[in-house]
Amino acid sequence: MKPRIIAATVVLLMLAGCDQPPVEKKAADTTDYAGRIANMPEGGRNAVFIRALRSAELECQKVVHSVAAGSYQGMPLWAVTCRDSGPWAVAIGKDGVAQILSANHVKFVPPNDAAAAPR
Repeated sequence: MKPRIIAATVVLLMLAGCDQPPVEKKAADTTDYAGRIANMPEGGRNAVFIRALRSAELECQKVVHSVAAGSYQGMPLWAVTCRDSGPWAVAIGKDGVAQILSANHVKFVPPNDAAAAPR
C-alpha cells in the first residue's frame, strides 16, 4: 500500500509543476553604486559609510568626513573619518559591496607621485 501512495505523490508533484510558468532569469543589476555615492552630498555619503562600518561591526559613532581617494583593486576608494575611531578606507565594488580597510594600513599615493620613476 505504501509504495502506491509514494508513487501517486511523486506523480502529483510532477504534475503540479506542469502549469507553472517557466522561471524567468533575473536581469543583471546595472546600478552604478559607486557613481550614486560619488554624486551624493557629503552628508548622504557619510550615512552610507557609517552603515557599512557598522555592518562590518566596526566602531564608528559618527562619520565626520568622507572624500574620494583614488582606487583600490579597480574599485573607487573613499577616505572616511569617524569622530571616535579615526580614519578608514572604503572601497565600493560594482555590486555595491563595501570593502573596508584600516587607513593605518593603506598608503595613499598622490596621482603625480604614482607615475614617478623610483629613485
